[in-house]
Amino acid sequence: MSSRVSLARSRVPLDRMALVQMAICALPTALLVGLAQRTLAGTLLYLSVLIMVGRCVLRREHVRLGVVVLGLIPWLMLLRNDFSYNLLIVLLVAVPAFWCLIVPHDVAALWANFRIRLLLILSVVYWLISFFLTGDYSVNLRALELTSAVCVIFLLSGSYRHLLTALVGLSLSTLSICVALLPYGERLGMASVDGHRLGNPITLGIPLALVVTLAIADQGRLLSFAGRGYRIALGVVAGAFLLITTSRGAWAVAAGNLVVLMFLGKRQRLATVGLLVAVALSVPLIMATQRGVYLEQGIRRTLPTDRTLTQLSSGRSDQWLLFPRLFSDSPFWGYGPGLGQTQYAKYSLLDHRVEYKPGELADWHSLYLQLGVDAGLIGLFSLALIAIPLLWCCLRYLRVTGQIVPLLGVTGFLIVAASVSAMDAVSGVFLGLAFLSTKEPSLRFGEASALDLRPSVVPLTRPRVRRYLNGLMRVDATTMGDPWGPAQWMLDLPEKWRLSWCLLRANEPIGFVIATKKESSLHIHRLAIAEHERDSGLGKQLLGLAARRGQVRGCHSITLKVDKDNKGAIRFYHRLGFRSSESSGNNLAMFADSEAIASLYATNANSRFSR
Repeated sequence: MSSRVSLARSRVPLDRMALVQMAICALPTALLVGLAQRTLAGTLLYLSVLIMVGRCVLRREHVRLGVVVLGLIPWLMLLRNDFSYNLLIVLLVAVPAFWCLIVPHDVAALWANFRIRLLLILSVVYWLISFFLTGDYSVNLRALELTSAVCVIFLLSGSYRHLLTALVGLSLSTLSICVALLPYGERLGMASVDGHRLGNPITLGIPLALVVTLAIADQGRLLSFAGRGYRIALGVVAGAFLLITTSRGAWAVAAGNLVVLMFLGKRQRLATVGLLVAVALSVPLIMATQRGVYLEQGIRRTLPTDRTLTQLSSGRSDQWLLFPRLFSDSPFWGYGPGLGQTQYAKYSLLDHRVEYKPGELADWHSLYLQLGVDAGLIGLFSLALIAIPLLWCCLRYLRVTGQIVPLLGVTGFLIVAASVSAMDAVSGVFLGLAFLSTKEPSLRFGEASALDLRPSVVPLTRPRVRRYLNGLMRVDATTMGDPWGPAQWMLDLPEKWRLSWCLLRANEPIGFVIATKKESSLHIHRLAIAEHERDSGLGKQLLGLAARRGQVRGCHSITLKVDKDNKGAIRFYHRLGFRSSESSGNNLAMFADSEAIASLYATNANSRFSR
């Protein structure tokens, strides 16, 4: 068996429990939205999310907490006005905070990343100054939403399996929103339910642009696709939904990323062309439905017609027209973070060309405009200090690894920032994917993914037990007998930390052996393989490796005890050459020669897992 695994034929197994938890939250919510029960849908969504979050906290499942929160971002953004507007921000901040309590090393590595540290510091300072100048804590609080989403993506990237699960969940959440909102409104993503406005086309359009991007880029690997047909189908469905949002800002994001794929994505050009053709063919089908009228109106709003530029751009052209005057009056410091709305109300009255909300408080429809007004050259330079080196990192990452997703992340974010403030969680996902390029690109993408798929064995030291405790306990819980608690896992026993091993796949425990030395014997306290990994020879190889290490430590025999009712385990040990010696209560004592068991590892170990 080759040491490399072809990703086209192999898929990283997703975290099914996390997908179930996201489905429990999203599917009833989608049904209630479809039935026009807006308030009930929002309440149910947030209560179910809080229950899932509480479950993850109680079980110390920090990684799954990040997966669930990230995967439900589209729904939390859509219904944030119906429960607690800032709860999404609290959840996104809570993930790295809780992660720090469980695995502080991971968060320390995140903080050690200079570019992320700079982004965090600038975002917090920007929000604090806004709070100080306006007296309103909510002004620019969403800057923390953006940076927290970046941090969650970066932390999840330590487990390829869970990063994929989160992105798959986010994609499915986005598509479920599309289905739930299909009966409403002129533009998909915006609805009038119970007399209240729900959603915004660009809030749905940007996640759809992300789904289109991920379905094509890098052969759809970040959505766990191994076949071209499925990912093209997903891209076409998401592209068709994107069309009927008629969100020109989201169209620009998708179009910009597809252009980058055409020019720089050598292996994605054919798929990109196929997607564009399929989406173009879907236009006549959409035109034949009730949505066709609204799509035609959206196209007319986009193309030059007898409408004014202000009408075509929803006021963005007026803000760009007004910006030079504001900027020239205070070019260096700006007017202060959080004061951009009042400056627009003031200056819009001084220019007769402005048609968009003259004299009214209005948000700036671009991150570049907002930073230029709020913080002048300092704000724009700070953004450039993050974006330009990050863009260079993404290009270098593409050249070294062949992976284009980080580059599409930064280009997508920069395009989003031209249409909206980009201080939201989905923009944070784009930017977070870009920050993956700041990790050391030591292997090409296919090789790195193959290593992720291939089991690796590592010594089970005390720090690793602490880091992987939740996963180890989940594997242990699938075996017969009483599972160990945290205190038993951390218990010091003779030579335990030198003789025990852990088996990882995609940075998650899938097996372990706990062994100690008793006089001249190696005693196996625990040997377990995850249910979905059994019957693959991994248990035999793991036991053989423990026997080899035991020989080095002077152990000439191996002993263990197994529950008499565990017939499968007894047959397993008998096949390996173990013999029964005596019984003690409900346990059967077994023993074998170390050399015979150690040879099991030497036979074909290198094809089973890497060290």
